[in-house]
Amino acid sequence: MISSTWVFDSPKSAEAADPTGRLVGLADAIKPFGERLLSLDTQFKRFVDVVYHVTPQHSNGINGGFDWLRLPAVLMRRFAAWNLDVSWETFWFNHPDWVTSSKV
Repeated sequence: MISSTWVFDSPKSAEAADPTGRLVGLADAIKPFGERLLSLDTQFKRFVDVVYHVTPQHSNGINGGFDWLRLPAVLMRRFAAWNLDVSWETFWFNHPDWVTSSKV
């Protein structure tokens, strides 16, 4: 299977903005060429993949610093105008339920 990926990070860092603010920054950065996205081959799925790398904040491995992502309708309309879906992924590191493999 062939998979083509184009990676474009938000110009706002995690320290500079909350998740919604970072997506607004990404939409602002896409705006100058956003209309050209509509000319991409429709056989390929087009989406913005929101990815979080979560590290534990407590000794028991539970992260209590993040609760939800809220996408305002205005922001969703911006991505929808370019036919871009928004997906959400969270990757936990050192999660207490993970078992380290004994194989090397």
